[in-house]
Amino acid sequence: FEAASNHRYDTADYLKIDPMLGTEDDFRELCEEAGTRGISIILDGVFNHTGDDSVYFNRYGNYPEPGAWQGEGSRWKDAYHLNEDGTYASWWGIGNMPALNQDSLAVRNLLLGENGVIRRWTRAGARGWRLDVADELQESLISDIRRVLLEEKPDGVLIGEVWEDAVIKFSYGARRKYALGESLDSVMNYPFRSALIDFLCFRSDARALASLLLSQRLNYPEPMYWSLMNLISSHDVERARTALATRLDARSLSREQQAGFIVGDAQDIRGASMQRLAAAVQFSVPGVPSVYYGDETGMGGMLDPFDRAPFTMGARPLTDWYTSLGQIRNEHDALSTGAAAFSAPDPDVLCILRCVSGGKDVFGMPAKDGAFLAVINRSNWSKELVADIWLDNAGLSSKELEGLRSLNLTRAKCLLTGQETTVADGLIKLSLPAESALIFELS
Repeated sequence: FEAASNHRYDTADYLKIDPMLGTEDDFRELCEEAGTRGISIILDGVFNHTGDDSVYFNRYGNYPEPGAWQGEGSRWKDAYHLNEDGTYASWWGIGNMPALNQDSLAVRNLLLGENGVIRRWTRAGARGWRLDVADELQESLISDIRRVLLEEKPDGVLIGEVWEDAVIKFSYGARRKYALGESLDSVMNYPFRSALIDFLCFRSDARALASLLLSQRLNYPEPMYWSLMNLISSHDVERARTALATRLDARSLSREQQAGFIVGDAQDIRGASMQRLAAAVQFSVPGVPSVYYGDETGMGGMLDPFDRAPFTMGARPLTDWYTSLGQIRNEHDALSTGAAAFSAPDPDVLCILRCVSGGKDVFGMPAKDGAFLAVINRSNWSKELVADIWLDNAGLSSKELEGLRSLNLTRAKCLLTGQETTVADGLIKLSLPAESALIFELS
């Protein structure tokens, strides 16, 4: 939307597209053309705060209509938390982003009204919304946004920026209800990102990562679990390539140090190798593999704003790798909606099993029978080991395990390398190259 900054989290007018980006007609055309290609456009809704240089607050008088800053006479006078001494509540104390009063009728009508933000842009072609700082939005507001969205698009999706486990999330003195079907369809899966980066930076082992993946499988209600937004980079964390190359905690560096940080060539080689493994995990686990722009081209960057640089081609792009992973996932039902199990036959080796049996996936929908085993070896030496795909405590229910056994699997072939091996009584013999990701189709 129209805003003063390049990141546009300081919204100036929710009902206008920033002219630097285009027009409303351009947006409608974008959504329409994307739809013909099977792509849906989801907008980032920043509804906790606006900019101070906005039609609503109008601190600098750049808009003809009085804003909350002008006080009496403004229809927005109760849209913010203004104090008599001229101070006001803002997002984390950042003065150019005053916090909205979510109890204000003017705010509610702006967002939810017949010609409000949600209806206007959903009607214009948006398929759904990602809610910025969902923790700082009232649950009643989130529920109302969901209601209005679904009235406009019954298959619309609502994703929340939630950094912790959405099932047990506790913030601002209350247990959140994100996972109970009343508000969010999905959340950004930052716990997945943290556990995966820790594993590939050797701060934890494969057993810890398998445990996290299993805990999410068991903890999340199925509709949300199978919709989790599985990311490894975003505009709020350092890029995966930099995190994996340097193995540093970017938060330990000053802004000046981050600005001047240069990733060495040897580091980038390591980062590219580890990112290949991270992407393989992303595309093998349940949920939605979410690729931040430029990850596939090898872009690096420390924390904001260095993680949102203009799109470039890095020294070691992985575009072909991401393309292959996407094709493999899309061609096999089991890799998108098949049952899942996680194990670690070695501290350096993660196994992800996905399977469909009986002609139905986890939702009871028709699906092609099949079993696949993704195997990740993070170590810089080859390993020979045996993995057990019949483990009864790795995530499969007894019925799913029985269905897996009924497939009578005896062979395995890697869809990425062509490597073949044998399966006997649920045991698969693995020969793993150093720093490798293999995805075996079992038959």
